[in-house]
Amino acid sequence: MLIEICANCWNYQHRLNWMLSSVVQQEGDNKPDILFNVSFAPNNGEPTTEDILGFFKYECGANIKKTLLKDKKEASCRGYIRQKQLEETEADWILFADCDMAYSKNFFSDLKGKLEGDLKDITQLITACRISLGIDFCTKYFKEHPVEKPFLVKDISDILADWPVYRVSGKGGPGNFQLANVKHCKDNKIRYTHCCRDIWRGTKSDRHFRLNMGGVHPIETAPMYHLNHDRGGPDEQR
Repeated sequence: MLIEICANCWNYQHRLNWMLSSVVQQEGDNKPDILFNVSFAPNNGEPTTEDILGFFKYECGANIKKTLLKDKKEASCRGYIRQKQLEETEADWILFADCDMAYSKNFFSDLKGKLEGDLKDITQLITACRISLGIDFCTKYFKEHPVEKPFLVKDISDILADWPVYRVSGKGGPGNFQLANVKHCKDNKIRYTHCCRDIWRGTKSDRHFRLNMGGVHPIETAPMYHLNHDRGGPDEQR
């Protein structure tokens, strides 16, 4: 089974470094193959997204795919990006996620078991709760511990389990976790959105996709964490 995780990165490279650390440290005898697809515009951030992806591909063995964008304007158009990724994927399942997420070490082993069992015939959009960590804590932490160069955050699953929790989100199908059966999408020509008017914090494409998928099917998963941030904007507005 191949799961393609699709995330878009603009000014969230510090959190992307943690997200990828959690992906390459997945455990369990039933792990799926994971392809990590990152959409990004060139030369953004310090370190850049290119630096982060190169480190995790060549130093940590991550299976990385790049969706290269032109500029900030295009990087802000989530519906356009996700439609492109949906059209191009050859995976069994596609997981649309935000790049400030991180996963407990058995997350994908547990998820694969569900997809091979009770969820194998589900065609609706699969959704799940996330644990949003403390806003002030996360903002202060990443300000005081910036990712100056890419590195593997060891034992990340255990670290995040001890961080303060802001809240546990619902399962309504927001853009941080939207899991779809690729064959169903392609057989039925399901689109993520019909237009590109879909800017950051004003997204409408999430709702379109839920409707196009025939609604949502909420599930329980192993913990996944939101590396929270100031509501004012991306990663301290670097």
